[in-house]
Amino acid sequence: MLLFVSCYGLVCAQSTLSDLEQTASKAQAQWYGLASVLDTRLTRLLPCDAAAAAAIEEAHQASTARLVALIAYTKAVADQTAKDVVMARQIQRSEAEYLATLGPERADTEQERAGIESQLNNLTDSVRRKVSLTIASDELRALEASVRERATLIASHATATEGSLPRYESLALALVQREAALRKQVTALEDERAKWNGYYTARLARARVECLGTGTGR
Repeated sequence: MLLFVSCYGLVCAQSTLSDLEQTASKAQAQWYGLASVLDTRLTRLLPCDAAAAAAIEEAHQASTARLVALIAYTKAVADQTAKDVVMARQIQRSEAEYLATLGPERADTEQERAGIESQLNNLTDSVRRKVSLTIASDELRALEASVRERATLIASHATATEGSLPRYESLALALVQREAALRKQVTALEDERAKWNGYYTARLARARVECLGTGTGR
């Protein structure tokens, strides 16, 4: 159930990020389409033509929508990365706890195997003297083989877990760095939004000054 909830949450997060990315992409394309032809549109209009101010305001609104969408998307990616950091740390702790349990289990299994091997050696000597003990010897050999196989499996798990811990640590650190970079990018986008707001406000003010300069806007 926990795995299902985690996977469902991941799918939902990916879906949300995909939607935000598409929104940002569309907003970017819409703004670029307006901004790239703004100067051309303005040169074809008279200084006091209401369409000039409307064109500037339209590009301004598209610029704001673009940056709002980009900021929302970047924040969402940063938030998801923060969740990924928590998940990576949880897996890392779980693996470390699992590795801690393997140590005693490994020792107990080896001790059990050594005890069975000792009994088997003793029984082998007895078998030479009494054939009726052969069945017991075979059963003991099968038990020793089973314990030895379990000990090998535990050792394999321990080796694999020990090897995975550094990789989880590297993953967690990389995610932490990625989140920090994304948070900085959000700040940069917010600064960019303020600059574009200033730019379009200045463009609109200049258009009004040009209108006044012609004498037709009074």
